[in-house]
Amino acid sequence: MPSLVPLDNTLGALYVGVIFSSIVYGVICTQAFLYYTEHCKRDGWFLKGFVAFLWFLETVTCVLFNFGMYYYTVTNFGDYDALLHSATVWSILVEIGLSTFIALLVQCFFAHRVYILGGKTLVLPIIIVILSLAQFSLGMVYTDVSLSFKRLSGGTSDFPYVISLFGLELVADCTIAASSIYYLRSRASHSGISTTRRVINLIIKFVVNTCLLEVFCLIPILALWTAEADTLIFSPFVCSLPRIYSASVMCSLNNRDHLRGLSGSRTNGAITLSTFQTESTDMRTQTSGGSTETTGQALDISKRHVRLPRDRVNQMPSEDAGSQHDVDFKGGFMTV
Repeated sequence: MPSLVPLDNTLGALYVGVIFSSIVYGVICTQAFLYYTEHCKRDGWFLKGFVAFLWFLETVTCVLFNFGMYYYTVTNFGDYDALLHSATVWSILVEIGLSTFIALLVQCFFAHRVYILGGKTLVLPIIIVILSLAQFSLGMVYTDVSLSFKRLSGGTSDFPYVISLFGLELVADCTIAASSIYYLRSRASHSGISTTRRVINLIIKFVVNTCLLEVFCLIPILALWTAEADTLIFSPFVCSLPRIYSASVMCSLNNRDHLRGLSGSRTNGAITLSTFQTESTDMRTQTSGGSTETTGQALDISKRHVRLPRDRVNQMPSEDAGSQHDVDFKGGFMTV
């Protein structure tokens, strides 16, 4: 027997959104586990706590979403009054506020990365933080206003907060991506080492892919809200967006070791000399007492490993000495 009230674009859309959100939450749990078991050894307590706090917030939002679904599909099963004439359940409204807070945290995290990449220039990071604070403020206002909704919906088409909220998020995300790509490409152009350029190009691809995921969520939200604001047809994208933010942070942290492995052969205090051969027919060496002429000497060291203490390796100049544009990682943030 079909439902007496069409539910596809309200409760059905919310159900799909909860499923998508739960799937991405599973990815977040996996990334958090990998971070603490394999990739956090070089990080300070602040970054470790930040990741734990993000995971905690995502867990709370997942619980709130599923509580809301339980309320409508089990506690009030068959009660169309709960959908048509009752206020939206509190857990979904609280989740809205938490999601905007998660977006603020993640965008500030990436604003710090832009700050490091740009040589500690403050202009772009400040713009990103201002945009993030503005969207967070609008999110809090929307959460407060949505308490007055008389039924399960997103509001009305003339409701100004949602368009502004997600519009600011879109601008902030595009600013983060564009500035990161610009700074990375400028570093790559100054680097004379092919390995360094390859690592930077991989980071650029990661930044682009992350930005595309967020844009693919934000643009449908804006379009669907404009077309059908009094429904919840945009729920799959709204529910998934904050989870994608958190997953992007954890993936960026977990990818650092892979990038370190690509950035050169100096790892764990070992220097690999696969084909080190020096031939000199007329090499002059300066000594404290004068000069010595050496002729016809050759040095051939092949397929050997010279192991030095870690502190000696750390004091050695980088492969790209002179330009100081090698990729480094500091405090859990990608730096150049």
